[in-house]
Amino acid sequence: MFYLNLPHKFFISHLNSGTYALFLLCNNFTQEEIAAMFQVTRGTITRMIVDQIAPKLGVIVANASNVIIKAKQIGFQYQLPFNLFGDTIVIINDHENME
Repeated sequence: MFYLNLPHKFFISHLNSGTYALFLLCNNFTQEEIAAMFQVTRGTITRMIVDQIAPKLGVIVANASNVIIKAKQIGFQYQLPFNLFGDTIVIINDHENME
């Protein structure tokens, strides 16, 4: 597991879209780990999943598991947010699960 060391304001300014959190959730990061990276509480991440991400994906029973399932169905785990990692090369070694 790796952790990002980026400025707090960077994450807060982009937290509303949920793109970063959803990408990380789809790649097996826990809500606690994401909250630590964003320097927010786990409750903030949970609210983002329920209030912002789930409705955008059309998830009726809004919980993290259902959101992750729906996001993976559309391949979100492979849609790397373009500026999440700055000038870092990221290799996602998931050859076995690629379909």
